[in-house]
Amino acid sequence: MRFKHYWTATFAVTAALITATAPAASASTAHAGTLGKFNTTTIDLATSTGTSVAVMRVLDQSDCPIHWFCIWEWPQYSGAGTRYTGAGTKELGDYGWRDMVSSVYNRTGGTVTLVDSRSFLESDKTLAVYAGSLIPDLGKVSYPGGGTWNNKVDKIKLG
Repeated sequence: MRFKHYWTATFAVTAALITATAPAASASTAHAGTLGKFNTTTIDLATSTGTSVAVMRVLDQSDCPIHWFCIWEWPQYSGAGTRYTGAGTKELGDYGWRDMVSSVYNRTGGTVTLVDSRSFLESDKTLAVYAGSLIPDLGKVSYPGGGTWNNKVDKIKLG
């Protein structure tokens, strides 16, 4: 029984630390909190300032709310995931997600552009993800010049 209590306490402390380090929401820009799951318990792990939420956590396709763009590290919307909202370019490297995206769901209402940043000798490669689009496996989407889009996304451009 001591093992169970250790993990429960560790999870509670970890969730509190993640919440404490998440961006604070203001009354004018607050969005629904970010949900994390531990066994069958769902908890609020972070809040949004209206531009993005980038705390790495486990999500599934049903956790992607309307007006958000969601990404996952594995195909079929599995593994760790995160979601973004608000217009602008999100540099995935700033959140530990560069070259880690394998599936996406666009619920923003507009087109989102996935970008693979190239060197100054070669232009950036882009992939448009239209409103309402689901791409369960970027490993099945052809990349310009050969290969696939799996684990190639460096930034996303919203709205």
